[in-house]
Amino acid sequence: MAPNRSLGRDVHFYDISHPHKPLGGLLLTPSFTERTFFVALEILIISDSPYEVYLRGTEMPLSPTEEPLQPGEYDIKPASPHGNRLH
Repeated sequence: MAPNRSLGRDVHFYDISHPHKPLGGLLLTPSFTERTFFVALEILIISDSPYEVYLRGTEMPLSPTEEPLQPGEYDIKPASPHGNRLH
């Protein structure tokens, strides 16, 4: 059996249509910013339409700023109601 690679990660991100199945995760470092998170998602996520990222339980989308990324679970949602699913 393969080891659980998610142990120790303090950020997990999800496609909102599958909120209990993480797409991935990471271990935060002090220099990891919200902007860095967006850059990483652009590399990892294939989407035909724009998407927004929310810290789970909040209603304000994340912005690519130099603010440190907070630990937690992040939901990735299509920016429009007719957006495509993430891959």
